[in-house]
Amino acid sequence: MLRFSLRLGLVLACAMLVAAAPLVAGNGNLLHGVGAVNSSLGGVSTAMKTDIIGALNTNPALLTRFEGYEIGFSAEVFDDQPIITVDFNNTPGRPDGTFTTEADTELGVLPAIAIGYRPKGKRWAIGGGLLAV
Repeated sequence: MLRFSLRLGLVLACAMLVAAAPLVAGNGNLLHGVGAVNSSLGGVSTAMKTDIIGALNTNPALLTRFEGYEIGFSAEVFDDQPIITVDFNNTPGRPDGTFTTEADTELGVLPAIAIGYRPKGKRWAIGGGLLAV
């Protein structure tokens, strides 16, 4: 009886994992870059030594291209005003069948702080940061 329960439990666990796989698709809106410099380049600076924040986000191996201490501070500010208009045909009470909703949003700030260090003449580097993605 114990073997049957263990097998059933494993089958159910695998089935739940497979069923939950589509949830990964609901991860929200992804930014095209992190930090002001990387965002202004549209996130294409994966292989370029532009700034320490972009290097930490997309390609940490670029830390070896900086020499000495490198510190980066950045903030991106955004303000979105989503307006949604839905058109329904034959809606009772509304002959045109059009509904509009406007959101009341506040200014958003995405901060980024990064630091990296590579000793002069060495092939290794270390870095870390707090990046808003």
